Amino acid sequence: MYADLISFKHESIGKNIMFISANIIKADSWMELNKKINSSKEELIIAEGGELNRLILENKRVDIIVGAEKSKKNDFLHYRNSGLNQVLCKLARKNDIAVAFNFNEVLKLKGAGRSQLIGRMMQNVRMCRKYGVRMIIASFATNKFELKNPSDLMSFGMILGMTPKEAKDGLENVSYFLSDKKEKITDGLRIIKK
Repeated sequence: MYADLISFKHESIGKNIMFISANIIKADSWMELNKKINSSKEELIIAEGGELNRLILENKRVDIIVGAEKSKKNDFLHYRNSGLNQVLCKLARKNDIAVAFNFNEVLKLKGAGRSQLIGRMMQNVRMCRKYGVRMIIASFATNKFELKNPSDLMSFGMILGMTPKEAKDGLENVSYFLSDKKEKITDGLRIIKK
């Protein structure tokens, strides 16, 4: 079954997709990040990356990192500053942390900013494939008009360089963190069923 992570409460559900309302931990400093992660009572911890990618990937309580490519640094001549490298990918693999690709972030940008973000995501897909890191594709919609069809999200994954199987797995990997890895779901996560 496909699962999509969203950032608002949604009342209905489609036939083949499950909407999961989840809170994303955002922080500006490593002290604030550690405090929020350690004090979190949620079973599924999703942290927003950027400048704190290494600290997020070193923490074993984190399940999913989203926005790893949101770095304020400029790109280099021969590769993009995508926020992930071989050391961080090995940490993600070791600590069983998935890298999520946020469709809503691409949707809101325009022009050169969008192309730069997509290029960074493409590089992160190659790094995740090379080092065996789980990938997740989600809409992270903030309202009902930003929700996307699973086939649209799969197409987005293939644009980023995933194979069709990797794109399909990217939609189904959320259920791995809900069923196999975690036993119960509490405050921060709510599965919406009809």
